[in-house]
Amino acid sequence: MNSTLIAAMIGSITTIISPILVYLIKRKLDENRFKHISKERISALTGIWNDIMIHPSENNRTELRLQITCKIQLRGSKIIGLAEYTYNGVIVAAEMSGWLLDSNYAKLEYWDRNPHIIRHGTVMTKLSSDGTTLKGRMLGYAAEFEDLLTGTFELKKQQ
Repeated sequence: MNSTLIAAMIGSITTIISPILVYLIKRKLDENRFKHISKERISALTGIWNDIMIHPSENNRTELRLQITCKIQLRGSKIIGLAEYTYNGVIVAAEMSGWLLDSNYAKLEYWDRNPHIIRHGTVMTKLSSDGTTLKGRMLGYAAEFEDLLTGTFELKKQQ
């Protein structure tokens, strides 16, 4: 067989197999993140959470208080969710995705469900020891303010 043809075949096979191997290795590493976390802690995070999210103004003299509801579930080893709140009569829905960092802390990224609205950010949460409170902070871009927005929350588990 021609050496050029053999090199082309090896290159083609490598091109096809490489992304598959990377995907499988990444998936296995992501699954291993939960090995040290008990099933009870993982299941404590899933469910419906709600309460008030507080956004201080830039000068910290006033604050915006929003009633927020979050639905959190696990899909494989990944946390996924939906957060909804109403601002000026408009229901805002943001999808969330992230990971448990350990048995108490999770890091989530969020983005607006409507792809035409620019709203995204990061949320760090702490799950209480009894699994009934989800406390955290967020930082993100809010389309309604056309600026960065910070906030704190302490959500209570409903289901």
